[in-house]
Amino acid sequence: MEFSLEQLRADLRGLSPQHHGFTHLDLDRRPRSTGRLSGWILSAKDLNDVEGMPTTLGSVHRQYVADETDPFLAQLEEEGALLVGKSAAPELGLTVDTEPIGLPHPVNPLHPGATPGGSSGGAAVQVARGLLRAAHATDGGGSIRVPAAACGVVGFKPAGIDLA
Repeated sequence: MEFSLEQLRADLRGLSPQHHGFTHLDLDRRPRSTGRLSGWILSAKDLNDVEGMPTTLGSVHRQYVADETDPFLAQLEEEGALLVGKSAAPELGLTVDTEPIGLPHPVNPLHPGATPGGSSGGAAVQVARGLLRAAHATDGGGSIRVPAAACGVVGFKPAGIDLA
């Protein structure tokens, strides 16, 4: 399976935000560095800041444009990863479904009409549809693992690392 900007553009054709799980998408963004993650195209959870991108915190009413990138995501960029957008999350990551206020609710690719679950549901949808090989997520109480299980993909929460 190929993961490139060209392939992502092609894969997104005809998909609505409900089907691709992005709340913001910038396919003109370029990598900030090169390193071991060069060629990796990722999304960032919409509870975390990426400089120049809007952060909604799961509600259209909370939207602002970030002045800087959260440290964990900045490290991914320093290693060559390209962050092309934000993945849908519920308001403040507080619910077991991915239904951001005033924004499209992503649909579970395995169970159309159902939520992908958890606060990293947009990320799980993107990986399950094969749009991205991986996506940033955070997990305080199952927010990576539940959507991954619901969408039929692997969710990984490293022990002892603060990803928030």
